Amino acid sequence: GKVIFAKDTDSKKKVVIIENGDDVYTIYGHLSKIAPTIEVGQKIKKGYIIGRVEEDLTFEVTQKNFHIDPLELIGAK
Repeated sequence: GKVIFAKDTDSKKKVVIIENGDDVYTIYGHLSKIAPTIEVGQKIKKGYIIGRVEEDLTFEVTQKNFHIDPLELIGAK
């Protein structure tokens, strides 16, 4: 996917948003640190380290402005 957002926010600490194609976006919030190699506009592949989590990770998936269950996306349901 392509990194479209990577910075600190008021509500979710450090956030990285990745555009994955087919209007699917993955949102990683409450990161304690964004990896120094992450830049907006950068293309990354599955398994690429985007940041560090110290406590809880907020993971959201949207498609065409609708939230979808991330467990269905990764095949855990």
